[in-house]
Amino acid sequence: MVVRFQTLRRAARRTCRRFVPDSLQLKIGGYDRKIEFDPHFYRSANPELAAYSDSRLARHFIKFGQREGRLGSRRASKMEFIELVAAEESVLEIGPFTNPTITGENVRYFDLFHPVELARRASAVGCVQSLAPDIHYVSSDGDLSVVTEKFSCAFSSHCIEHQPDLIRHFNQVENLLDRSGKYYLVVPDKRYCFDRVFDETSLDEIEQAHKERRRRHGLKTVIEHRVFVSHNDPIRHWQGDHRHGDAIDDGARARMISDTEHEFASADGAYIDVHAWRFTPCSFLHIVESLYDLRYTSMKPISVFNTPLGHLDFCAILEKQEG
Repeated sequence: MVVRFQTLRRAARRTCRRFVPDSLQLKIGGYDRKIEFDPHFYRSANPELAAYSDSRLARHFIKFGQREGRLGSRRASKMEFIELVAAEESVLEIGPFTNPTITGENVRYFDLFHPVELARRASAVGCVQSLAPDIHYVSSDGDLSVVTEKFSCAFSSHCIEHQPDLIRHFNQVENLLDRSGKYYLVVPDKRYCFDRVFDETSLDEIEQAHKERRRRHGLKTVIEHRVFVSHNDPIRHWQGDHRHGDAIDDGARARMISDTEHEFASADGAYIDVHAWRFTPCSFLHIVESLYDLRYTSMKPISVFNTPLGHLDFCAILEKQEG
C-alpha cells in the first residue's frame, strides 16, 4: 500500500500541474477563503513538513499538495465529512438510490423513483444494494418542490452534475432549508473520472441552461455521455493513464452515435440520466461563488475541499444566507 501511494504521488506530480490555477488563495492571514486548508492538520499529516511555518505550508499545499492529493483539511476525507452531516439535526438526502449515505430517524429521502423501481434499476446495472430505504418523496423529473418539510441540511452525492438546470436545483434546495441551513455535497472531480476528456463547465453554460429552463438533457449532452467518455478508474487517472480500455474505431463510434440518437428520440422528451456539468474543486468554488455574487442563489460556499489521492470526488459545503 505504501508503494502504491508513493507511485501515485509521483504520477500526480508529473500530470496535474495545469489544474492548479495561479489565482488560488487560502485562508491564511488576511487572504479570502478558497480551497479549505488547515495548517495544523497539514503539518501533522505530513511529518516531513513539521518545521514549516503556516504560510510556507500554505504555499506547499498550493504548489504541490493539491496535485499530489494530500488532504488540506481533516474534513477533506469523505468519512470525516459524512460525520458532519450525520451530526445535523435533520437531513434530506437527495438521490440515495438503493444505498443511502446517511441513515437514522432524522433522515428523509428524495429520489426520482419509488423503491421497487430503484431495486430493479440497481439489479440491471449489477449494483450491490446495502439498504433499500423508504423513499419519502418522489419526483420523476427531480422536482424538489414535492418535499413538504424543512431541514437543517441537505446532502447529495454525485447528484448535482446530473441536474439539467443547476441554478434551479440550488434554489429548490435553499427553499427546503432552515435559516442558515447547509447543503453538503460530494461532487465528482472531472480529472479522475470518465469526464476527464471534457472541458470544465463554464459559468455561461450554467446561466444558459437556467435561461432556457431546461428540464431534460439535450441530444449533444447525451451523445457526449454515451459515446465520448473516458474510463472511470481513479487510480489510473491519478497515474496519468486516461486512455479508454476499449479501442473504438470510427465505424463503431458512428453506430454508437446512431444508437444514442435513437434512444433520445424514443424517450420522447422523458428524462435521460447523464452528466451535464464537470467540475474540479477550484472551478466548482468559482462557479458557486459567482452564482451567489450574481444573486442567482442564496447558497454561499463556506468550505470546498481538495480531492484526496486515489479518489474521484471532492466534498463541499454551501450555506443558506439570509437577506
